Amino acid sequence: MSAHSAHPTEQIPTVIPGTRQPLKSQAKWKRAIIALLAFLYIVSPLDLIPDVIPVIGWLDDLGVLAWAAKQLLFNKNP
Repeated sequence: MSAHSAHPTEQIPTVIPGTRQPLKSQAKWKRAIIALLAFLYIVSPLDLIPDVIPVIGWLDDLGVLAWAAKQLLFNKNP
């Protein structure tokens, strides 16, 4: 056996951090983009279900608002 027979994984440098959390600036950008897109969808006249249909037309806006709120308020990494 040679003196250079180290374990194979000891020779591979670690490139990906173990926590896999985005940088704080990346997380802030993601939150800002989610908030902006949700706002634009809610105020936009173009929806999956038109807002002129009472109650049912507002459900898709409510769904987008609920999803965005969940992403922004409860997820640590949106």
